[in-house]
Amino acid sequence: MSRRNDAANGGAGGTGGATLALPATTEASLESGSLFFIGNATVLLRYAGFTLLTDPNFLHRGEVAHLGYGLRTTRLTDPAMRLEDLPPLDLIVLSHMHEDHFDRGVQQQLDRAIPIVTTREATSALTALGFTATHALDTWQTFTAVKGDVTLRITAMPGTHAPGLLSRLLPPVMGSLLEFQRASGEALLRLYITGDTLIHEQLREIPRRYPAIDLALLHLGGTRVVGLLVTMDAGQGVEMLRIVAPRTAIPIHYDDYTVFTSSLDDFKRAVGEAGLPTTVQYLDRGDTYTFAVPAAPAVPAAHRSDTPGSGTTSPGTNPSAQPADGQARPGLLAAALDGMIGGAIGTAAMSLLMLAARRAGLVGELPPERITAAALDALDLKERPRLLQDALAALVHFTFGGVAGAIFAVTTRLPRLPRLPVPPGVLGALYGSLIWVVSYAGWIPALGLLPPPSRDEPGRPPLMVLAHGLYGWTLATYVKRRASRSQE
Repeated sequence: MSRRNDAANGGAGGTGGATLALPATTEASLESGSLFFIGNATVLLRYAGFTLLTDPNFLHRGEVAHLGYGLRTTRLTDPAMRLEDLPPLDLIVLSHMHEDHFDRGVQQQLDRAIPIVTTREATSALTALGFTATHALDTWQTFTAVKGDVTLRITAMPGTHAPGLLSRLLPPVMGSLLEFQRASGEALLRLYITGDTLIHEQLREIPRRYPAIDLALLHLGGTRVVGLLVTMDAGQGVEMLRIVAPRTAIPIHYDDYTVFTSSLDDFKRAVGEAGLPTTVQYLDRGDTYTFAVPAAPAVPAAHRSDTPGSGTTSPGTNPSAQPADGQARPGLLAAALDGMIGGAIGTAAMSLLMLAARRAGLVGELPPERITAAALDALDLKERPRLLQDALAALVHFTFGGVAGAIFAVTTRLPRLPRLPVPPGVLGALYGSLIWVVSYAGWIPALGLLPPPSRDEPGRPPLMVLAHGLYGWTLATYVKRRASRSQE
């Protein structure tokens, strides 16, 4: 693989503010450009005479990427192109230094003199590997490349690879804002690449600084490492569209590795339910997306009135790629039904645990039985068959569990709600524990049906917390499994 330039101003470890002068191309179209999706977060961008590559990852199916701390993930797909088949590149934009974005083969085989724009930490790692034309950017810093009459400005966007203090355990990550401009300063194209970020407050500064984004590449996948969410899932991807409001968006980084947990179908469904104005184009590996660039400067998204979808999928690529508005929109009724069934299964699981505890002599009468008896006594129905009382207790118990399950399933499917970065089972256990707090420490004692936990039989409150946690875990596991099957 050859390069188009032999010198990069700024040299190894260069920082924001450097300018790279590239040889002009005789035929450089400003009216259109293309994106070739190689796989994972690797995209080949051609526009205005520039040829750029993002996050080079050329591992094949079955090969392993090391993520640090002894963690690793296996690739499930093949890239659409080999590293050695790449065309001459002007530069590479690298979001961060992880092997699923810059693998060991790339580290060994890539031309050491190719310009790479990336984070400061990744620059240090690349310099240690012998790369001589790295350019480090801190958030909001800009690197400039000039080719003929066109200027490319690459600005580092805020990104975080994990929530809160946990982000310090993972490599710093940046998004990238690519602005193509004429020599006069007239805007041609503004492209945003999210990088492996989660939704966080600093992202809301992007549309304030850059209110007219033409095209966005979204790193999705819902990547989880030891259960922790470290890249956007479907819900966060939709929230990103709300925040930056690009004219067109293309999801990438969604199914290539075993650590991905949120499928492309998850995102399609969430986009369909959200009803956003952004046009979403879906690409398979090997697809080329051709986009048109209007002659006039870009107009902020809120003022655009043109027809969505100025881009096309090139011949020989995926002919079924369509805007997300055409995707099916599963209703929340199905989610509610799944939740009711999952709630009933969870109620059965917690009931078995409570019955086992009673048989072991750990507790006496169980709360559902006591609540039903207290309610019937309050209604002055003191003489009733025991069998009828037990049947009524079971009916009320399972009905409450089913309704609570439906609420959980519907709430977790709503795309406008933020997604907590915890595994579904943990989220369900927390939900079950919340039910216990609201019920057994709240409305049930308030109605005089049971004493508060502080005055209850000593072994009963811990058992009930554990049982409700089991209920929630079972519920969430069932709901997640049903959602996954509905997308197959």
